[in-house]
Order: sequence, then structure tokens, then C-alpha cells
Amino acid sequence: MRALQIASTGMVAQQTNVEVISNNIANMSTTGYKRRRAEFQDLVYQNLRRVGSQSSDTGTILPSGAQIGLGVKTGAIYRIGEQGSLSQTENRFDLAIRGNGFFQVLLPSGDIAYTRDGTFGLSPEGIIVTAEGYTVQPGITIPAAARDVTINAAGEVLAKIDGQVAPQNVGQVQTAIFANEGGLEAVGDNMLLATPASGQPQAAAPGQPGHGQVLQGFIETSNVNVVQEITNLITAQRAARLRDEQQGHHRGGRDAVHAVADAVRRHAMRIATLALLGLLPGLGATAQPVATLRPFVVAGEATLHLGDLFDGLGPRAAQPIGAAPSPGHRLVLEAAQLQALARLHRIAWQPLGPHERAVVERPGRPVARDEIEAALRTDLLRLGLDPDAELDLGTLLPPMVPPAAAVQLTTEGSSYDPATLRFATTLVVLAEGIPTLRQRLAGRAMPTEAVVVATRRLSLGETVGDGDARLVRQRTERVRSGTAQRLDQVLGQQLRRPMAAEASFLAADFAAPSLVEKNTLVVLLLEAPGLSLTAQGRALGNGPRGGLVPVMNLASRSIVEGQVIGPGRVRVAMGASPIPR
Repeated sequence: MRALQIASTGMVAQQTNVEVISNNIANMSTTGYKRRRAEFQDLVYQNLRRVGSQSSDTGTILPSGAQIGLGVKTGAIYRIGEQGSLSQTENRFDLAIRGNGFFQVLLPSGDIAYTRDGTFGLSPEGIIVTAEGYTVQPGITIPAAARDVTINAAGEVLAKIDGQVAPQNVGQVQTAIFANEGGLEAVGDNMLLATPASGQPQAAAPGQPGHGQVLQGFIETSNVNVVQEITNLITAQRAARLRDEQQGHHRGGRDAVHAVADAVRRHAMRIATLALLGLLPGLGATAQPVATLRPFVVAGEATLHLGDLFDGLGPRAAQPIGAAPSPGHRLVLEAAQLQALARLHRIAWQPLGPHERAVVERPGRPVARDEIEAALRTDLLRLGLDPDAELDLGTLLPPMVPPAAAVQLTTEGSSYDPATLRFATTLVVLAEGIPTLRQRLAGRAMPTEAVVVATRRLSLGETVGDGDARLVRQRTERVRSGTAQRLDQVLGQQLRRPMAAEASFLAADFAAPSLVEKNTLVVLLLEAPGLSLTAQGRALGNGPRGGLVPVMNLASRSIVEGQVIGPGRVRVAMGASPIPR
């Protein structure tokens, strides 16, 4: 009889598991809902032979004892707080939190509740309230004369008032975080209450450390994966049925506990069926087509269809089954999920093994940084940005869009501080095949200066020509002292060192160009009052204008030192002595 009692604890545990999964499926369309997971613990054990006890008078020890477990119990039901998908709405007061945090709501009882459901609206008094009419804290009133209301990622509520040019800040949305979100108590209506287990709420503006950002015009959908939940439900039901059969073998029937459990499971299946009929239509009694799995799928649209996963479905291939991954991301469907999906749609397919799966990828491309900076610069120029400033966006993770989609970039809620040169804005990405994306950007405008750089690699001794240098702008903090900043400072100058392409010129890199080259013929000029003599010589070194260079007189073969006065012309002083060889 004890075996039946032990098995009955497993029946009750599986009943709880089925109820938790059924509740997840029922709430798969609930805004801000977080799926639950039941965890179980074993009960106490009865020792028939205690491990480590003596087995003889000589002191021998039992290497292992004999313990019988008395069953299982529900240890906890955890709330899985992973981010749900964000769905765009047409309501300007709808808000979604991307990251950690909860909206704060004042209940009629005076308590503060917490929710991820950002389906908000206005009361007759212009106060932002929930769908139930509860005030969103800290209580924000929109003026009746407001023409447009913008809520930025930091939670600032900005309203354009008739007769005013600049938008007016009318309030600040705050979010709360907890040390232990799992300790919050659910009270229905998508509301949670703080408990001693959750700790005290820490309220702050969105975007502060530990707090996620808010997105206007979006709501967070449930994080329930319906395919996974149906798979879990089937597994739990099989485990419960196995325990039913075990107890029926021993007792020949079922008691009232089993009858209640059966009713619960049947009710859960009705909930799952109704939910799936709302999400995945087409479960009618049609003939099951024979299909083959496509293990690698490239999704070209935002919606995933049956034909993307299975071949041989005929007209049913166009039936939508859910959202495809975002551009540049992938989705992996394991064998159990694919099998559950095939059953739901009456497709004759079975996995060949537990490791069979389908990988769905959606191509994407990142929006070019230059495009982002161009859209941002256009908006910041009207706020006083220096046209020559360089925008420093730090480590930028560009949004992903479909490869062939036409992209339109705009910004909203931009701000710029000329004193600190810091800016912030929300980048709005409009592209075909994806919902509107919004990404918060912040950075600093860096001052720049004009510098001259080489257009190609230059060798030692080369003279810089017209096509060898160009002007570019570099950050002021990176410009070295003595850097050439005008083309006339480098053109016609001779290099003292080799130059790499795109390297900046320094004043110390140049020497005056040589007017006399080594081993070239020059004219020796000897001048005195009333006398001017010339002779032909050969330069024995290079010399710039005004420099001294040794020259061999080709007639006398003597070497004298003269001063370069022009191209190929050297003047020798009267009475100059020959240089010994």
C-alpha cells in the first residue's frame, strides 16, 4: 500500500506541472506575462539499513545503506524573467521596457504594484493610467493643450504645448528593480507586489545602472514559447499517464484523486487546443501530408511558414506558423519541437533521432556607420554642432536590416550641450520587412583640425609634388605639435625621411630642396670688383640654395668649395684655396 501512496505523490506533482504549463499556454498572448516553471524535490527517506553502520562485531562498515524515498513534492514555481518580444502599437502612451525593471502602479488600496504591462492611456484628468485605470507612478499629467507627446528612452515625458516652440518636460517615468525578482507576489491583472523575499524596490529613471530603457509605442509580449510549452505538456501528460497505469495495476482502479487529476489534464488540453487554434490556425481534420524536414532554412520574410520547415506540403506550405528570426539572427528548432509542430498541423513526419533539428537563419546587414552619423549630424547641426566636429559614438552596435531593404534613418528627442560637447538621441530605423526600430545613441562631438597627409608612399629625398599631399581633418587631441596644416607648407619641399601613405607631414620632415645634385655639371662663378669669370665644374655633393658644396674645376682638376646661388650655379670666393684631395 505504501507504493501506492508514493506513486500518488508523483501524480499530484505531475498534476501541478500540467497546471503550470497550461497556465503558460493560456497566457501566451498576455502582455508582459513571464512564463513559469515548476521545480520538484524529493521527500524524506526511510532507512532500512543506515549507510556507514557496522555490519559485524569486528567493526566492518556498510559501504552503502538501504533507503526508500517516500515520494516527491513541489519545491517551487519559478517565474522566468527573460525579455519578451517587443510589438509596435499605434498608441503613443504604450511603453515597453527593454532590459530590467518594472513600471510602478498605485492600486486603489494604496499599495504600489509592479508590472511589465505598459498598455497605458489617459484618464479624464489627463493622468497616465493603466488599462484598469490605475495611476502610473509617480503620477504624470499631460496638459490639455499638448499637441504631441514624446517619451524618450530615459523616461522623460516631453509635450509640445500650443504657443511654445520647445517641448516642455511634464514628467519623468520611473522604473523599479529588485534584488530578487522571483520573490514578487503575483496578484492578477498583470500586477506584482513586493514581499520580504523580493527586497525593497529601487526606483530610478530608465537607463540608469541596472535599469532598462523604455520604448514609446511598443508593448512587451509574453515570453512563452508555445511550441516548447506544448512539448512540455505532452511529456508531463505521458509521465502522469504512466503513474496512472502503475496505480491501476496494483489496485485495479482509480480513486477520487486520480479522477480529479484526469479532469485537470483534460481541462489543460482544452486550454492548449483553444490557444493553439487562436495562434496556429488550420488544425482541421484533413489528410496528413507526407513531409520531409528541411534542416537548413533561409527565411526571406518576417513570417515563417510551414513550407519553410517541411517539403511536400502542397498548398499548405504557405500557412504561417510564427515570426521568423530578426535579420542577422538564427532560430534553432529541436526534434521535440518539430515533432510537436508536425502533430499540431497533422503532418506525417517523425524525427530520425533526438539530435535532428532545423536551423532557421534570416540574412541581414548592419546599417552603415556613415549613414547613422549622417542622419545624426543633420539633426545636431540645428542644435549648434560644429560642422567640422567628428561624432564619437563609442562602441556602436548597428541595427540589422534585411539585405535588400530600402532604409530610412531619422532621429528623435535629440539633445546637445555645447559646453560639454555631449549629445544624445534616439535613432529611428524604417526598413521594409521589419518593424520600426529605435535605438538610443549617446556620445561626444570631438573638435578637429586640418592636417596635410601623404597620398602615397614617398621615399627619402623625394620632393613633394602637387598630387603627393592632401588636406584631411583629424581630432585635435591626435594632432602632434608641428604638424603641417597647409599645402603650401609641404609642396616643393624635400623629405628627410620616408613617408607612409596617409601619414601626416611634420615640419621636421623637410629640408630645403637641392639646387645642385652630386656629379652634375655646374657653372663656377668668380666675381670681384670689375671682374667676372666663369668655369665649368662638377659638383661633388648635393647643395640647397645658400649651402656650401665642393666642386671640381674641370680645367685645373682642383677642388674648391663654393656657395650654391641657383640651379646649377656655384659662386667661389676670391682667393679661395683648393681643398686637398
